[in-house]
Amino acid sequence: MAWQRELHEIVESNFLVPTFEQWLDATGYRKYASCIYAGNINLRATAMMSLYDYYRTEMRKRFPA
Repeated sequence: MAWQRELHEIVESNFLVPTFEQWLDATGYRKYASCIYAGNINLRATAMMSLYDYYRTEMRKRFPA
């Protein structure tokens, strides 16, 4: 699968924690971000913030400080 290859490339790189953009691409959440950008302007910030909060939660679980 493409997302597994992308995650493997991220892990093999010098920087282990993927950026938000890399995470969107690797997990397939990019399509949700595209839908968010196409939606109502009043809901965009809330929806993107929720997606970003989910990203941060996942990164904290996988890469504890």
